[in-house]
Amino acid sequence: MRAANVFAVVLALLSASPAPAQLKPEAQTGSRIETKPVKIDPKRAGLVMKNFARCVYRANPALAVRLLANSDPVSIDFATMKTSPQKLNDAFGMADCLGEEMGALSLGMGLKMSATRLRPLMAEEDYLFQHKAAPALPEGATETLNRSYVGTEKNAARARSLAEFADCIVFRDTVHADALLRTAPNSNEEGAAARGLAPSLGACLVQGQTIELTAPAVRAMVADGLWTRYAKMAGAVR
Repeated sequence: MRAANVFAVVLALLSASPAPAQLKPEAQTGSRIETKPVKIDPKRAGLVMKNFARCVYRANPALAVRLLANSDPVSIDFATMKTSPQKLNDAFGMADCLGEEMGALSLGMGLKMSATRLRPLMAEEDYLFQHKAAPALPEGATETLNRSYVGTEKNAARARSLAEFADCIVFRDTVHADALLRTAPNSNEEGAAARGLAPSLGACLVQGQTIELTAPAVRAMVADGLWTRYAKMAGAVR
């Protein structure tokens, strides 16, 4: 049963302004590239992250699709991929991509990137590569998609909850979900686009469900939902 009283909470969470911070996404042992960190403006950090994601994706689109196909919103199946976090770093050329951003900014910058944090970035880039405009929901489409989950039972349950939430959002409002991915991260436009999804977010939350609803978190879920619904099969045959 959907939660009927969460709309105001959704708006409050999405309206929160990001505090200035280091460009340090969640880290995972064995999957980190680091230089001396420095605090930068959140909007600038968002552009750096977007440029970094584009660079990584363009370095190896086929690997990005493999990563997406062998993962879920919580876990990565490295065994099936026959790789490791460090090998992913090297295959994606992350050090070179980070070096480009450091050179452009002429400053020291820290970046810690886990494979699970990289996943929504690759979903966003692959979806945008395939779709130059918002696709139309196919006739007869259903809210629930046939997904597979690769983690432990506990992680799979969490992944399923996030995936179903993402699928619901995209099913209800593909146009605004697509618009969110076409904004710059941490920008005013991103915040406005995320707030535009508030009706769907409220309608898709299940009573008792705990999901972070900041603009970056919504962006990551939307990227997963859009890629799975509109880009997954096309990516699999490229």
